[in-house]
Amino acid sequence: MSEIEDVSFLPAGGGSGNAGKKVVYEPDNLQKCQQIVCSPRKSIFIVACFVVVVFAIALIAAFARPGSTGGVCTFQTPSPVLIKEPTVATATNGEAFPWSNIRLPDDIIPQTYSLFLHPNLTTFHFSGNVSILLTAKKATNFVIFHSKELKIKSQTFLSVGADGKSIAKNIRILKTLEYINHEQIYLLLESDLKPSKFYRLNIDFVGNLTDNLAGFYRSSYETSVGEKRWLATTHFEATDARAAFPCFDEPHLKANFSLAMVRDPHYISLFNTERLSTEDYGNGWKLDRFATSVTMSTYLVAFVVCDFGSKSTFTAKSNIKVSVYAPAELLDQTDFALDVAIKVLEFYEDYYGIRYPMNKSDHIAIPDFSAGAMENWGLVTYLMRSLLYNPEESSAGDKQWVAVVVAHELAHQWFGNLVTMKWWNDLWLNEGFARFVEYHGANYAQPDWNMLDLFVDDALSVALYNDGLVSSHPISVEVHDPVEIGEIFDAISYEKGASVIRMLESVLGEDVFLDGLSSYLRKHQYGNAETDDLWAAMTTEMQKVNKDLNVKEMMDTWTLQMGYPVITVLRNGQSISVSQERFLYNPRTNQSDEFPSPFGYKWFVPLTYITQSNPSIVQPVQWMKKDSKQFELTDNPSWIKMNVNMTGVYRVHYDLDTWQALIRQLHTDHEVFSPSDRANLIADAFALSRSGHLNITVALELSRYLKKETEYVPWQIALGCLGYIGDILEMNPEYEYFTKYLQDLLSNQLRQQQLYLSGQSVSHIQQLLTASVLGEAVRRGFHDKVVDDMRVMFNKWMENNETIDPNLKSVVYVAGVKYGGDVEWNVVWHQFLQTHTPSEKSKLLHALAATNDGLRLSRFLLLALDESKVRSAETPSVIQSVASNPAGRILAWRFVRSNWNTFYSRYHNVMMKMKRIILTVGGHFTTQFDYDEVKNFFTNNLPDENLRSVSQALDRIEMNIDWTTRNEAVAINWLKQTTSKY
Repeated sequence: MSEIEDVSFLPAGGGSGNAGKKVVYEPDNLQKCQQIVCSPRKSIFIVACFVVVVFAIALIAAFARPGSTGGVCTFQTPSPVLIKEPTVATATNGEAFPWSNIRLPDDIIPQTYSLFLHPNLTTFHFSGNVSILLTAKKATNFVIFHSKELKIKSQTFLSVGADGKSIAKNIRILKTLEYINHEQIYLLLESDLKPSKFYRLNIDFVGNLTDNLAGFYRSSYETSVGEKRWLATTHFEATDARAAFPCFDEPHLKANFSLAMVRDPHYISLFNTERLSTEDYGNGWKLDRFATSVTMSTYLVAFVVCDFGSKSTFTAKSNIKVSVYAPAELLDQTDFALDVAIKVLEFYEDYYGIRYPMNKSDHIAIPDFSAGAMENWGLVTYLMRSLLYNPEESSAGDKQWVAVVVAHELAHQWFGNLVTMKWWNDLWLNEGFARFVEYHGANYAQPDWNMLDLFVDDALSVALYNDGLVSSHPISVEVHDPVEIGEIFDAISYEKGASVIRMLESVLGEDVFLDGLSSYLRKHQYGNAETDDLWAAMTTEMQKVNKDLNVKEMMDTWTLQMGYPVITVLRNGQSISVSQERFLYNPRTNQSDEFPSPFGYKWFVPLTYITQSNPSIVQPVQWMKKDSKQFELTDNPSWIKMNVNMTGVYRVHYDLDTWQALIRQLHTDHEVFSPSDRANLIADAFALSRSGHLNITVALELSRYLKKETEYVPWQIALGCLGYIGDILEMNPEYEYFTKYLQDLLSNQLRQQQLYLSGQSVSHIQQLLTASVLGEAVRRGFHDKVVDDMRVMFNKWMENNETIDPNLKSVVYVAGVKYGGDVEWNVVWHQFLQTHTPSEKSKLLHALAATNDGLRLSRFLLLALDESKVRSAETPSVIQSVASNPAGRILAWRFVRSNWNTFYSRYHNVMMKMKRIILTVGGHFTTQFDYDEVKNFFTNNLPDENLRSVSQALDRIEMNIDWTTRNEAVAINWLKQTTSKY
């Protein structure tokens, strides 16, 4: 699933540590205690033994804790983590539920699902039947499966022949119990199921087409004449297939699926596979029957009933039919996505070395969607703006967004769908890899965009920021219930996962990496795998080329502990000493680690470097396996620059002399370094000034070279780093010195943008840079000519309906609203209500939050609660935009507090939206008062939910407080002195 939307929830055990363990039914703890009967003498003996054992364990723990190895770090995979202690479960009828584990028993294996559905888009109900062919791994007299918010009408259990059809006998169901907390149903059978025999479970059920963006739900759109059209669609990842039909809803329980769908004759229905036939169903209904799918997980099943049109074509090599579906009036916006899908699908067949496993690849734009997109096998669903591109209205950024999301979802068709993680703790295997490969896919589809260069800003910088907080988590992390699973659809699973894979590729070399990847996919195709399976495949390929690298030993240090190192480089002539420690933006934090490191926060680090003597030659990798390392240079260059092209997931801190030499080089001839290396130096300097390793004035001195910078990636990194300072200082009376400095840095770039404004054709990357630079000038308000030019464009659009360049629309709309009044705001609001271009709606919605008028912002927030005007899925974006505006920061926070029950009711099952609300309203504050208020509010209003997003918001506030305390006065003094010379 793509969570790239500024970046798509269940059981216990499994994954690393528990995947290989059998889950067997046992009495619960109370029942066990009731079975124990012993004499007083035996009791005394047991207690004495218990005390001795506890004392021994305490001694072992004391001497085995991290840090007791005398400074030598040995990388050993930690022991499995035990699952949560089960609680007493009570069924809906008040009886004890006989299964207390949130994971299903491992003794029932589903083979096929035959699914019948009849949705009604007038009453918003659906009825259905599912017939599940299954086998038993061992003798058992009960079956447990998942069901969520469905009403079971009837169920039968049959013993069948090997063909799955011939009935041997009916097996009576003695008892049915439902445990809502675990979304499980228990069937007690009159006789034991026998191993390797076949059985069929038939269930009739009914449910509601809700508007909660999960399960089988309803969505709608309006035509150009204002007619509301409904559709029924699905979103199952991670644990919502059970909300559409009863099933064994865990990723390792793969099966084959077939579907028969009843629909109105004016609609079409879609499924993962191709439609085989259509027949009359009576009363004017039609029944579509679909082919049986390949073996896949329940979360990848998808079906849609809608009145959309489509465009189709075939791949040249494998003759795969690729189709894009959208409302008829938006069908002309699907051409670009269709072109990208064709190119990327063909590219991935070569990249993975495996033919695309399905006969078709459908892509459909959904009006209401909780993520950026979802990789359902053969039927990929997208948020509308992730699939539709209008050349007349959409910007270069919008176009790039469509390309990378399509590439991301198609990457999953192999990595995630063909081979699936055994349990959600290895979600990163799906999402991190797709995030990495999407750049290769989009780069192939649009080679002039230089997509591989954009990884540093789009993914790696995001990973380093989020993983530099104490509230982070390991890439591979134990998760048990839907809330925990939902929370790891985040920057660690996606961006850090992608970044460590990119680092591994750079170490192995592309050929070895791809060979290992192909070997892994072929070995585990149509099955499930764990992280160690990928490392084993990579290690085997390394051995084939006579390279001695234990990939698991290296990569465990990056996936099983959170964070990353800062490498400190000390130079003495030709001698280089390097050491590592964990990097934290705020090492002075009062928060504690939720996940202690099994490696003592030491990493197996591949060190790369270039020197002033030969900056175009990357020196051989230096492996750092311990706390420190020494090596010798072959000559005595004036500087050494480590982490070449920022392929490593670490920061580098140099001694002051080396920092100054690097800064001199940047000022003299910055192009000696690649754009990625320049971005790396900027990012590390400012990050290290925040952590306290480096004086903020050193980072600011480095930034002065930017006046000569012309490349997009270094500028994007710089604007992010400087923007953080600007956001902190924005409420300070001396903020003007910051804007004066930034205006001077951007002066050459702002002059360069006049070429674009005059109509000169520029590259895709230059278009992105133009929007970024002009947007910063408008937001900060430091360049009168830019602001005036944008306002003139806005007024011509508002008064004369003159067309705005798509790449300038975001900037122009913001300028009109920010520096305008009620008239300008109302025009933008009206346009938001009228437009049917998804990317245009997004720009207008963001611009509406740019006003400096508190009353307008308050009214806007209230309007965002009205689902007839702003879709529920868009409301968190409104809150985010308002909270990002200094004039709306407090308003957004108060608004969320006063409407908390509404937001919790809407989004508590849609974790991406809930996370966005919590982080955006809480993470901007800079005072202890605000920290205490945010902490108290969520403590009181989420008493039973330990959401990581709350810890992350508090972590960010604490970081802001720390920066203000240590750096604010020093930074202002430097800015004053520097700008006094202008």
